[in-house]
Amino acid sequence: RNVTGVQTCALPICVFNSKDGGREWEERMAGMKEVHIVTSIAIHPTNPRILYAGTTGGVYRSEDGANSWKKINTGLIPETELMGAMALGVNAIVFDPVTPDTVYAGTTKGLFRTANGGASWERIGDGLKDPFVSSLLINPAQPSQLYLGGPGGVWKSLDSGKTWQAMNAGLTSLNIRSLAMSPKNPQRSEEHTSELQSHSF
Repeated sequence: RNVTGVQTCALPICVFNSKDGGREWEERMAGMKEVHIVTSIAIHPTNPRILYAGTTGGVYRSEDGANSWKKINTGLIPETELMGAMALGVNAIVFDPVTPDTVYAGTTKGLFRTANGGASWERIGDGLKDPFVSSLLINPAQPSQLYLGGPGGVWKSLDSGKTWQAMNAGLTSLNIRSLAMSPKNPQRSEEHTSELQSHSF
């Protein structure tokens, strides 16, 4: 199967693009000179030329299929802090599939949302137990429904991130590293923790 526009992250610093299903890769880092590590990538649900990259220097946006990148950090943390190494790790980025100008960014210092395509960000989810966000999911059938994973376990929001409820019954570790949602049954999710390979709830 041929997959075009595939993006990947690699340490210590790089975004790569493949146009032939992963047989060959090209580095695409124009505009990211100050980035230390690329930690996450998301592709626009209807326009594959628009991408967001989460890095240790904040969030970057590309409008030309990753050929070039522009920093879009207004509303995250002060630029003086972002200049420091590992200042803000953006571990997860997800698009609202119905309103793609709305994007969520899960970071090491909290959860952020933009409603204007990255022109500005606001912090949401202040009621979360821990600001560190490792992973983030959005229900494609109900975009107001979000799942978040981090050192405080799994949390669920039914109102686009305004309020959150812990969903940790049955977990033997609350150190959640990643989340995955079944495409056929979004009510079934899998979590990967530091102790468990997978666990469903």
